[in-house]
Amino acid sequence: MQFKCKGNDFFGGDGIGYLDIAFGCFLGWMRMIEELIGLKSIEEAKCPALAKWAERFAADAAVEGIIPESDKLIELYNPLKLKLNALAK
Repeated sequence: MQFKCKGNDFFGGDGIGYLDIAFGCFLGWMRMIEELIGLKSIEEAKCPALAKWAERFAADAAVEGIIPESDKLIELYNPLKLKLNALAK
């Protein structure tokens, strides 16, 4: 599958649009999973345009500081994981 922004920085053009927000909401969680399992989900070698989009999206002034950091998400995840493991037994 190939990712294209048709020469633009974002899906809808030169600025962040609805589709960028919809996909961008998952970036923090994807980074958390990458950290937990040690595997990159957006590899620049395989998906250079998607990797550049994620970089641009996260660095945009409108988004900067809003995407949760991996360590904060891991703090939320760990107690949930313990509860799910306890339920599975």
